[in-house]
Amino acid sequence: MTKKIIQVSCTGSELIDINSLSPIQGDLKTRTREQLYGLRSSIIKYGFSFPIFVWKNGNDLFTLDGHGRDFVSKEMVSDGWRFKQKDGTINTSLPCCFIDAKNRIHAKEKLLAMNSAYGDITEEGLIKYILEPGFELKIE
Repeated sequence: MTKKIIQVSCTGSELIDINSLSPIQGDLKTRTREQLYGLRSSIIKYGFSFPIFVWKNGNDLFTLDGHGRDFVSKEMVSDGWRFKQKDGTINTSLPCCFIDAKNRIHAKEKLLAMNSAYGDITEEGLIKYILEPGFELKIE
C-alpha cells in the first residue's frame, strides 16, 4: 500500500506519537462531520501547520489545544496517512508544546483560557485583511 504523506510545517518542543494523546475537553466543543472534513482538507492542503498543546501528567499526555487536529490526525493515520517531519523521516508523530499545570483542574482552567475569545473579528478588519495585495482567499 502506498502511504499518503502530510508535510509537517511547524516546530514544537517535542514530537509525540499521535496515538499517545488523550483528549481532556470532553464535550466542551462540538464539530460537525463537515467541519472535521474541512479541517482534514486544510491539513492535506497546508500540511500540519500548528503544534498541539499538551499537558503531561505523569506518563499520561492530554491534548489541551488542538483537539480537532488530534482527532482528524488519528483518523488520517488510521486511513494510512503518515507525517513527514522536517528531517525527512515519516511516521505518526506530530509536534507538540508542553503546557505546565499543577493538576487536572488547573489544566482544564488553562484549556478554557485558551479557548476564550478575548477579541472579535470585525467586518472592517476582515475586509482589510483579505484585501491585502497578493493575498488571494480560495474557498474550496
